[in-house]
Amino acid sequence: MLVLPDDIEYFKKGKDGPPYEKDTLTLAEAVRMSMSYPYLYSPVRLFDKRDSRCHYVVDGGLLSNFPVWLFDSGDERTPARPTWGFRLHGGSAPNEELPYRDIPLPFWRLKLAKAMFQSATEAWDREQLGRATSARTVSVPTRAIGTTDFGLTPEQADQLYTWGVEKASEFFASAETRAYVQNFEDRQRSGTNA
Repeated sequence: MLVLPDDIEYFKKGKDGPPYEKDTLTLAEAVRMSMSYPYLYSPVRLFDKRDSRCHYVVDGGLLSNFPVWLFDSGDERTPARPTWGFRLHGGSAPNEELPYRDIPLPFWRLKLAKAMFQSATEAWDREQLGRATSARTVSVPTRAIGTTDFGLTPEQADQLYTWGVEKASEFFASAETRAYVQNFEDRQRSGTNA
């Protein structure tokens, strides 16, 4: 797993190219690496600084589709503000159910590969969401609109936006979120991260 921009310092831009520096990695380069969804976009090639071995960056949420935990300070510092995550997921329930995916014929091999890929990415996200991130995560169900639905109609795009606004409004008005914010402010005043 690459955490950008920190981990880019281990690589260079070409087999004989200059090394990357984390402060000079452009946002466009990082986004391009992050959107390297397998089979839809070509992987980005990075070369190891030590031995010039080529590495292919693919993402599309292969390991973690929702790495909100990266914003945690991980030490005794109290962050200046809480981190809020917005997670889009399939289905219509407020909280994502374990998916059942019908695998029809005749293209069952492709459907099975897609189901296995989605199951692997969802398992990591479920593990991370179980670790105190659910208290700061707005879950937005996308119903039947999938990650790779690139041809959205204006109506579908408006519907996604509306669902996001509805879920965010519910989330920030909830007693649980208000309690989380109060606890965060109390920890910030006391200077602890516990």
